Amino acid sequence: MRGDFKKLNKESMETISDYFTKVISLAHQMRRNGENIDDVHVMEKILRSLDSNFDHVVVTIKESKDLKDLIVGELMGSLQDHE
Repeated sequence: MRGDFKKLNKESMETISDYFTKVISLAHQMRRNGENIDDVHVMEKILRSLDSNFDHVVVTIKESKDLKDLIVGELMGSLQDHE
């Protein structure tokens, strides 16, 4: 499962909501199997794996917000605003 998590990338036609669902579902499966994966790691993965249409949004989020203080739903909302 760790390999699947590393390979995840948002497809160009995939919505932010669908991509978040896919990433979070896999993270939950990994946690159930004993993996230690926190929300910050999940959010970092999401930001790294978005397509280039979100590059400017990712930079803005990284510069203005500390992921440790952000919840996954807030990140999703910020990205959906720019979808």
